[in-house]
Amino acid sequence: HLKEPTDKWFGMYDGLNLPSGSADLAARYGDMRRHGLTTVGFAGSLGGKYSVEGDRVRADLGESALAAVVAAYRKAGFPAPLVWLMGSDVKGYALKHAGGDPKSDKFAEAYKAIVKAVLRHGRLNQWPAIYFQPEDEVFAHTQRFEDGLLQLKLLKEAEALTEMDGPNVDAERAKQTSAFTDMLVYAYGPLLYRERVYSPTVWETTANQFHADGKKLLYYNFDTTGYHPESMRFSNGFYIAATHADGILNWAYSWARDPYG
Repeated sequence: HLKEPTDKWFGMYDGLNLPSGSADLAARYGDMRRHGLTTVGFAGSLGGKYSVEGDRVRADLGESALAAVVAAYRKAGFPAPLVWLMGSDVKGYALKHAGGDPKSDKFAEAYKAIVKAVLRHGRLNQWPAIYFQPEDEVFAHTQRFEDGLLQLKLLKEAEALTEMDGPNVDAERAKQTSAFTDMLVYAYGPLLYRERVYSPTVWETTANQFHADGKKLLYYNFDTTGYHPESMRFSNGFYIAATHADGILNWAYSWARDPYG
């Protein structure tokens, strides 16, 4: 058995919605942990119960999807913080509260109230730290960018840790999000994305600056097939070490007792 590094993140995204039953979730997370993963990228909705008292939005998170995820996460013994690719319900409820206007004060207040409720619930229940990603791949799917940037700013105002994936896809837009992002997850890393390849000197300077600013630097989707062991060993080992990255996340975990069933 190799010694597990304490400063690296190894994870896979899992679940667009809460899986069917906590037992299934516990089995999947246990399987990930036994195979050396140190984090999970949970992709799904918060699933809380929301209410309004006067003008204030409140969230009951005791039986939420995220609470079930965290319970399974802790039981499996993942040592690193959880990464959460947020579903649509937090934004959706805030929009409903604001009458459909995402740029209104009511939207901002409702959105931040729910995020603060998550953070408060996490502190009271000794949850691991969570990195919040408001929208998926906004740099590749630019129709999501403005919504993503707006929510990213609100997350920071609520004092949440934040994550954005694929900033190397659109360097100009990435400049707008950088100040509000605590974890940058680069598509494939510096080696190749479409026609873009970073020189060793430029990449080392970039990585060092991210770390000097207190940001985490990860890669994702180096190999999404899951059946090229040479690529997986390279990307999870030498590639991370040689490029000064903090880890890797891949889309997506798949587990079945009978893969042909």
